Amino acid sequence: RADTDTYTMEIPYATGQIKLKLTPTDTNVNNIKIYSMSPDSEDNLIYEMKKGEVKIGAATSPIDIKALNDPEIAKKGYHPIFIVVYAEDEETFQQYELRVAREEPSTDALLKSLTVQDQNGAQLKMLAFHPDETSYSLTVPYETTGVSFTPTANYTGATIEIQEKSTLGG
Repeated sequence: RADTDTYTMEIPYATGQIKLKLTPTDTNVNNIKIYSMSPDSEDNLIYEMKKGEVKIGAATSPIDIKALNDPEIAKKGYHPIFIVVYAEDEETFQQYELRVAREEPSTDALLKSLTVQDQNGAQLKMLAFHPDETSYSLTVPYETTGVSFTPTANYTGATIEIQEKSTLGG
């Protein structure tokens, strides 16, 4: 909206970057600058479109967004991105602030499910799975020559790592 200069956006932790599509109301703008954290220093300049480069609706390159658990972001509760649009006269400008709140990383390290299959892919009968239980025993039929496990994370952004491999005794 042209009558607003502050916007808020919430993104999941897994989204570490955003792209902006800039559409100035006047196609003759001189320059557009994007700053991370503060527009007070050119050190914070992360993107610039100079006169002749401004293309209506063109996306910026990816902009890194810090999460809410970052000490610099925790103070404000969001990652500020400043967009400064300079008019054709090169003196008049309008500043916009985009407040991006990127969620903290999930601490959910639980499994939603764990299934066990035999060498042919048939599911083996198992005790009821519970996410807080971390140790299971499984007895398989004598003719079973191999098993595979299919863990499913409770949180979709979690990484599952198998720490120990063992083989069936015979």
